[in-house]
Amino acid sequence: MADSSHSLPQVKHEPLIIRIDRHIYRFARHWLLAFNLVAFFLASMPFIIPFMASQGFTGFAAWLHTSFGLMCHQMPERSFTLFGEQMALCHRMTAIYVASFVGGIGYAIVRDRLPPLSFRALAIMATPMAIDGFTQLFGLRESVWELRLITGSLFALGVMWFSLPRLEQGFGEIKTVVETRFKRLVREGRSNPLS
Repeated sequence: MADSSHSLPQVKHEPLIIRIDRHIYRFARHWLLAFNLVAFFLASMPFIIPFMASQGFTGFAAWLHTSFGLMCHQMPERSFTLFGEQMALCHRMTAIYVASFVGGIGYAIVRDRLPPLSFRALAIMATPMAIDGFTQLFGLRESVWELRLITGSLFALGVMWFSLPRLEQGFGEIKTVVETRFKRLVREGRSNPLS
């Protein structure tokens, strides 16, 4: 005997579920664009904030600068100065965010041809930053801005190469599940939820 307890709520809430599925499907199709927009924001704001401060928008710029302080130590001696103002992120974090955006754009260009980076290769790409950061943290040496930029960029590009192809695969699976569900609805005589 079939359990009918699942069919009634499914029919009752189906329009809401279809709307949710439609939004999930659209996000799964355009997730990389969303990622790159966020990455662009995070990469550009450390440059925009000093410009805003230099143009007299000091209150708003100070608020944004403080907000970015949640992600970075913002030590003046480890940060660039732009337009006569300290940038909102240190050298290494600036490199990480800019390289993340560059990696996202690069992945958008080669996404069908780039296999994911292995965890071992990611660890190798992260090692220079770990060595540079920890030797500086423990007072064994003082890093220079060039090393911070190189090691931060290498780390971020490794993370992008490791994670973006896997996200692409995961969102591809989500698209397939939703498409299958919508095709079933069309076969049952309902209108195409994607139209």
